[in-house]
Amino acid sequence: MLRSAKIDQSRLFGDLGVRFVVRSCKVEYLKSARLDDDLEVHTKIICNRGASLLANQVVQNDQGPTTFLDSRIACVGEFGRPVPWPLEVRSALTTYLQVSQGSC
Repeated sequence: MLRSAKIDQSRLFGDLGVRFVVRSCKVEYLKSARLDDDLEVHTKIICNRGASLLANQVVQNDQGPTTFLDSRIACVGEFGRPVPWPLEVRSALTTYLQVSQGSC
């Protein structure tokens, strides 16, 4: 998602001291994928707050979905404390926002 939005995480950490961490993740495996399978990951942001977001992801191969994920991703500063999303990231994420902004 960030790569397709041209967000360079190494640069964000170097310039702004922020990084993204997985706070929690629920995974449902539907069927196995194999090494060298061509996989696609489709992401929808369900809720975007100041320093975290809730995302649904579907991993699929040429035969359909293999995995569903519900993840909470947080933006943290160099000392691991929550910090607001940088403006360029917040703007890029709106493309993937499907439901709401605010409390979630």
